[in-house]
Amino acid sequence: MSEVIFKSSMAEKIEGFIRFKRSQGYKYDVAPIYTLRYFDEYCLTHGNPTEYSERLVTGFIIHFQEKRNFKKCDFISTLREMGSYLRATGNSSAYVPGKEFQTKRHVKNVYVMSEEEIIAFFGEMDRYYYEKRDDQSVCHCGRNFVYPAYFRLLHATGVRTFEARWLKSSDVNLDQKYIDIMNSKGNRDRRLYIRDDLADYLIKYHEQIIRMFPDTEWFFPSVEGMKCENAGAFAAFFNKIWKKTPFYIEGAKHPTPYSLRHHFATANIIRWASNGEDVHAHLPYLMRAMGHSEIEATYYYVHLVQEHYGMIKEKCSELEDLFPEVIKYDENF
Repeated sequence: MSEVIFKSSMAEKIEGFIRFKRSQGYKYDVAPIYTLRYFDEYCLTHGNPTEYSERLVTGFIIHFQEKRNFKKCDFISTLREMGSYLRATGNSSAYVPGKEFQTKRHVKNVYVMSEEEIIAFFGEMDRYYYEKRDDQSVCHCGRNFVYPAYFRLLHATGVRTFEARWLKSSDVNLDQKYIDIMNSKGNRDRRLYIRDDLADYLIKYHEQIIRMFPDTEWFFPSVEGMKCENAGAFAAFFNKIWKKTPFYIEGAKHPTPYSLRHHFATANIIRWASNGEDVHAHLPYLMRAMGHSEIEATYYYVHLVQEHYGMIKEKCSELEDLFPEVIKYDENF
């Protein structure tokens, strides 16, 4: 199951824990295996105990910090998750490190848009283009079609901003209602099925674009009909529309186009939790839809939900012991 061979009396428990984590979609290599390897060695040199006791675990924490010069946040999550796993599999006496070893989560203060803000944003955008429909300086080169369709795709599918901008028409099958995201982050591909209403909207959109750019291969072409490299133009238009909403406050933190991806993820988690569904069981599907290579990145959004939506915090709290505590944020994850 791994290149590391565990030799202590805890080996079977350690290997079972690793199998469980990998079955949940985690790679569980490098740092966690490093921690468990030294935990196994510590057991061998400290009486080779068979129980995951408080004395054993806290002794290892102190030893590991002193000898390996590691900070708590580098390994404490692995130890806590293993204790929770052992309890969940029948070892009720297994020790789970308490608040004295609590690590501070790293969750960047991103902007999570509410449903009211989403409605206001799209309402103002549609109103803007309706009022400016005869203004060629505003509607030049199909921007009045490209921007609304682009932002609706972000909102409905949660794709990364560059994935949408670089989407080719050949990767969009609106008759079968799916889009293929090709060669994305990590050179990975994925297929996303879209709702009927979005497919109908995009069919009408694409008809307009083909009239303007009959030879373009890009689904959201630039003003020249080429690949849309200019992310700043989309961000500038997003900000322009956001300022028209009643939620805009000068000088305050505001959303960005990427906030639509955040909203897609958090809205799904909130819906599952509010409906009493198993959020844990749904996360692998969300992971694939978002294009994450590891489920740890997807669990970042559970932390966001807990930070911003207190009414479902309790419904997600039972996941805490079996998921990572420290989540690294990446604007393009």
